[in-house]
Amino acid sequence: MANKFLHAIYDDDDKLLYAVKHLKKEGVYIEDVFTPFPVSWTGSKL
Repeated sequence: MANKFLHAIYDDDDKLLYAVKHLKKEGVYIEDVFTPFPVSWTGSKL
């Protein structure tokens, strides 16, 4: 099975959180999130 990668750009942490929740609900494994601004929820939501 081939690995697939998804790259996305968000300018708002609420939009990013919504996307993370939606992707996880669909069964997508999220290994890491990189942001240009600090977000306090990354460890708990991934």
